[in-house]
Amino acid sequence: LGKKPLLGYGIPATSVIDNQYTRVMIETGLVGFGAFLFLLVRLFSGARKGLAAVRESAFGRGVTAGFLAGFAGLLVHSLTAASFIIIRIMEPFWFLAGIVALLPSLAVPGAVPEMEST
Repeated sequence: LGKKPLLGYGIPATSVIDNQYTRVMIETGLVGFGAFLFLLVRLFSGARKGLAAVRESAFGRGVTAGFLAGFAGLLVHSLTAASFIIIRIMEPFWFLAGIVALLPSLAVPGAVPEMEST
């Protein structure tokens, strides 16, 4: 971390680093790395709570359990690659994260108003 341990060196800080966690720590410092870890923990805990909320729906369980498995794999993959900056990985990941976050509210009867037929 060198001379800027709290705020980091900025985005083009060093040459290519094939480890997401080290890259985040160097570029954003300890503050940014803490925020990154906070985001990951909240995402994981939200998906686990969502899995419990959609236990009645086979589709919801499958999507949420698949998301959790993919998320765990992505965290391991990030040890050897900068996974969170690759667009072809992150666009579908965050799209699926949004779906998983919304599924519990869709599982509650009456949460989403029915469309009126005209």
